[in-house]
Order: sequence, then C-alpha cells, then structure tokens
Amino acid sequence: MFPVVWTILYVLMGLASYMIWSAEHSVFRDHSNVRNWLIVYGLSLVFNFCWSPVFFNLNWFWFAFVWLLALWGMIIYLVIKASSISMAAMWMMVVYLLG
Repeated sequence: MFPVVWTILYVLMGLASYMIWSAEHSVFRDHSNVRNWLIVYGLSLVFNFCWSPVFFNLNWFWFAFVWLLALWGMIIYLVIKASSISMAAMWMMVVYLLG
C-alpha cells in the first residue's frame, strides 16, 4: 500500500511544484514569493529523503521525530504560501501534508 500512496503523493508534489514554477513566469506574480516556495520545496524533499535512513538505519528515534516536525513545518509553510500563488498547487500540498 505504501508504494502506491507515496507514488501518488510524489506525482501530486511534482505537479504542484510545476504549477508554482510556471507561475513565476506570470507578470502578475511576486517572483520572490515563488522562488522562496521552490527553495523550501527543495529543502523539504531533502528532509523527506533523509528521514527514512535517520529513523530506520540509524534508529535515532527522537532525532527523527524532531526532523519530522521540521518537515511538517516546511510543508505547512508550502501550503500557506501556495495559496497565494496557485490554489490547485495548495490542495496538492494539503494531500502531501495529510499523507
């Protein structure tokens, strides 16, 4: 079940990032807001990737919990900021937050 769910989540995250990235080329958007979103998005991908080795391989459970809280904070930031750029991207990131 996990591979199917995470595949769907990564597809939605990729679509959301594309929507945000393409919004940067719009004349009506705040470009710094879009760039900040994309930077935090990239950082959240790194945090997401590194969480599994920290939790499962190193067995640093408390550190993994703090790491997860930081990741959730980044995702919440992405959801809030996406709402001012693209509502569709925002809802895709909400699904990621709930996953």
